[in-house]
Amino acid sequence: MGAEAGFIALRSGIASGAEAIIIPELKNQTKN
Repeated sequence: MGAEAGFIALRSGIASGAEAIIIPELKNQTKN
């Protein structure tokens, strides 16, 4: 699916009424 897979997952989750949507494309912003 490539770089836009998160967008597709988000839109399909919204359309299907999902309770949670996990998008792996987002980077974690925590500091070590």
